[in-house]
Amino acid sequence: MLGFNASQTLLSNWSAGGQSSITGTAYVNLFRNYTKNSWTWDNTLDLSYGLLNNGIIEGNNVKIDDKIENSL
Repeated sequence: MLGFNASQTLLSNWSAGGQSSITGTAYVNLFRNYTKNSWTWDNTLDLSYGLLNNGIIEGNNVKIDDKIENSL
């Protein structure tokens, strides 16, 4: 399974303060099942990575998600 999530916040003439921002997160979920004779092997791999740009300093991206998880 592959996926990408994105969101954007735009604040214009906002008297209470705040910053416009844009975020993006990509993820991959893989599963493999191996069976031969009496042997069975299940393996999963979950990866994700996300960035936030809040517009305060142009090009200043902040990592909001990172995951590497493997299960045998």
